[in-house]
Amino acid sequence: MLKKLVLVSLIASSLISTATFASIPTGKKLLNHSILEATKSNTAYTDVLSKYSDLAIKIPADNKQKHSVIVFYDAACKYCNNLLMQIPILTSNNITVYVLPFLNHGLYSQQSKNMYLAWSTSQPLVSLLSGDLPKKPDLKIAQRMFEFTKFAQNSLNVARTPYVLLQNGNYIDGSFNPTDLIHLLNKK
Repeated sequence: MLKKLVLVSLIASSLISTATFASIPTGKKLLNHSILEATKSNTAYTDVLSKYSDLAIKIPADNKQKHSVIVFYDAACKYCNNLLMQIPILTSNNITVYVLPFLNHGLYSQQSKNMYLAWSTSQPLVSLLSGDLPKKPDLKIAQRMFEFTKFAQNSLNVARTPYVLLQNGNYIDGSFNPTDLIHLLNKK
């Protein structure tokens, strides 16, 4: 249900602009391509989920989960919003997607304030994309989002979004074609 609400909200949302994902090579070339990189730690995926699961929005695989990824999401990033529209493709291919808020525009920017407000609701993505936001944020959630952003910047060197963290510690920094990610995950 959440996936359908997110998709409907995304399509209706004025935050979404049409953009094309840059296709990355498939097969062995992808492993050497600069868009797929390794974090300092092969436990980065586990570290993020164990420390910040309270902020994570889990969008489960449609069928039996084969893989999962973590998307660091910034609501003001058109590539992040386009990636959200592609989540049904990932979940229909047995990939569970976790979405975490990454404050890429400064702690006090309007974009970050909107994310604080959205994550203060029971359905952050739907609230954010529909514009149905509460008047005041939950200050504990806002603090956790700030902590997560600092952790991501300092420990994982995240500087831009979308940032997709794979279970093996590799990541994709920037836009990509989701079908290439599916190919990569199924090949391993």
